[in-house]
This record gives sequence, C-alpha cells and structure tokens, in this order.
Amino acid sequence: MLLKTENVSVTFGGVRAVDSVNFSVPNGEVRALIGPNGAGKTTFFNVLSGRFSPSAGSIVFDGVDITGMPPRKIVRLGLVRTFQISSIFPGLTVFENVWAACNTSHSLFETVLSPAARRSVSMKVEEILETLQIQSLARRPASELSYGDQRVAEIAIALGLRPKLLLLDEPTAGMSPTETGRVVDLINRLRSDLTIVIVEHDMELIMNLADKISVFERGRLLVEGSPVEIKENEEVRRIYLGTVTC
Repeated sequence: MLLKTENVSVTFGGVRAVDSVNFSVPNGEVRALIGPNGAGKTTFFNVLSGRFSPSAGSIVFDGVDITGMPPRKIVRLGLVRTFQISSIFPGLTVFENVWAACNTSHSLFETVLSPAARRSVSMKVEEILETLQIQSLARRPASELSYGDQRVAEIAIALGLRPKLLLLDEPTAGMSPTETGRVVDLINRLRSDLTIVIVEHDMELIMNLADKISVFERGRLLVEGSPVEIKENEEVRRIYLGTVTC
C-alpha cells in the first residue's frame, strides 16, 4: 500500500472530527472521499498532509511513518495536496509559479549559480505545462487568470513538487460544467502516472472517475466500495445521496 492509516483520530475541544479511521490506498488508484459537509473529509486531508497532527493513530506513506511529520517533509516524500481555495501566487506568472515548485528539488546555490540546474527546472516546467495543455498561459500573471484556469494552474504547481500521491480537495468547486469537464480530462491524463485521492461533491464526476469510493460520516469511515457498490448501498443513499441517481 502506498498510503495506510491505522485508527487515526483528530480531536478538537473534545469533539472527534476524525474518529479511528483505517484507510489504505494502493499505487495507481484514483480514490474518492465523499460524505456530507462536516463529515471530516478535509480534516482527514489536513492530517495526511501534516497540517494537523493526529490525536491518536498512525500514518504510513510509501513505507515511511509520517505521523506528526511537518508538511514540508511530507511533501518531499511525495505526498502533495491542493486546497479548496486557490493558493497560487497572484503576482507571478503561471510559469514562475510552477518554476518555484519545481525548484524545491534544487538548492538555492544550484539554481543561482548553475545554468544546468536552471535549464533542468525550466524543462520540467515546460513538461508540466504541456501535460496539462496550458502552455498558452505560461507568461500570464496568475491574477489575470479565470477561476478555472487558476485551479488548473494550482494542479500544475502540485505536479512541480513531484508527487507520488496527489490529494485534490474539491478541485471542481465553483466551476462551470465546461471547466469541470476539463478537470476530469486532466485527472484522466494524470492517473496513469499518479495515485490520486480526491474529495469532491459532484457525484456524477465521482461515479465516472473513481476506482474506489470511501464514504465518511461524522468523522468515521462508514463504508468503501466500487462506484456501483456505493451507488447501490442503501445506507449511503439515505445519509448522502438521497434520491440522486447516478
């Protein structure tokens, strides 16, 4: 397993936002986390990425115990996340934003004094922009981008950190159907090279994209299964899907 948690809990003021979660993701899978608002999904992402330390339990990523490890060290191991709200540098161009992320694998000395290191970073940026088909945005300031383009640029920044596992927190929130379709195409292009865990409320998207779905309720991992199994699970339909047909 690339990622595994055992009995992970997070407590805030006596309230368990995440409650004894056992969760595992193998290499190469696209896993979706769903559940009602307040179910603990984003808090769980925050624990996996090191923003919060678990109150109990352990987290192992790629064979390394990362429990309580600071985010910068977790990122260097290859576990990278995006956020619900775009977190790019608005005063930099798209190229510069992605360049800054790619540059983390080099020392300041290398990138200042070594032409070879600078070329290597620039080539990596160009490769990422080409993969995401946003070369035309490279020289545009991030502040001038549409909301949809900003979210794609944020994924480009995440790729610059060389992830093995990419955590996507509501990547299509606030997007139009056209923009959402673009993100779906993007994820499908990335899935052959990356393991992806995605929190998303768009059930049609999840049912068509995920290999497996994990359902959270009140901080607990309620049930897991294939999209078909989750769609047909009466308890899931009762607490989350309601009468939605997918």
